[in-house]
Amino acid sequence: MTESYESNVAVAMLDNKADCYEPENGQIAVPAPKGTPRYNLTKMYEYCLRENKNPKALTEVEKKMFQLPNKRR
Repeated sequence: MTESYESNVAVAMLDNKADCYEPENGQIAVPAPKGTPRYNLTKMYEYCLRENKNPKALTEVEKKMFQLPNKRR
């Protein structure tokens, strides 16, 4: 393939706005459902490093130590 062919494909892909959707408010992540627990991940990972644990291996009691109030804006 030639270099001009590759650059033409890239331009065509960028011109196709139907495949590239971004909401006007800029939010591209879907919010978690109401009632989903939120955690202070920084403190959780620091704890895991100190205790030499994998975050997936934390018990429910350990996870509760890092749970944040479930306030929505």
